[in-house]
Amino acid sequence: MAWELLVDEERGIGVFTCNTADVAFGPLMDMHNKNVMDFYNWWNDVIGKYNDPRTMKDSDLHNAVFRWYGVQYEIKFEMVVGDKVFEGEYYPLDFASIKGIHDESDEFHEEWDLDDWTNVMESVFKNRECDMEGDGGQMSGYLHTKITLNEDQEYIRNPDTNGPMWRIVGIKNGWERSSWGGSETWQWFNKDGESVGQGSKAPWDEENKD
Repeated sequence: MAWELLVDEERGIGVFTCNTADVAFGPLMDMHNKNVMDFYNWWNDVIGKYNDPRTMKDSDLHNAVFRWYGVQYEIKFEMVVGDKVFEGEYYPLDFASIKGIHDESDEFHEEWDLDDWTNVMESVFKNRECDMEGDGGQMSGYLHTKITLNEDQEYIRNPDTNGPMWRIVGIKNGWERSSWGGSETWQWFNKDGESVGQGSKAPWDEENKD
């Protein structure tokens, strides 16, 4: 007794099936260029290995599918520590890259636990609740409390201080066709997580060109 995802590769559409009763159920899913094993792994890690879609409420199952859509998008984000801003990128389903953190001093690495940033951000975005347009979910947060040096020269987490802040600045949401081909389209967001436009370039990058 089990469930699985049956995918029509030609149409890029998937559907839940019970392989015991040979019955399809739930919403049709867009699986174009999406890996079925990635879906199974994501479902086990995020929705729950023992959360059987055959016994879920329709609304809960639809919400789970929309979460899957959301994590398929590439994300551009920033990490902010004081006056330092690091640019980062997340690629579905589990790879994050943050520029510049390897160039910082050993003291800065220890104080802010830089070595763990990418792992934490991979988990944040993989578990992030959002709809298929990419918004409607958490747009910013803090990784952990700040690490400080105590009187015994030991690094400890200080519960009264904020650690590095992350915020999403762009979500890749499509492809714009043109007479010469096409380009990626991104939804761009300000520091408050509000949408400030769409296009292949961020509005602030366009402004800096002038």
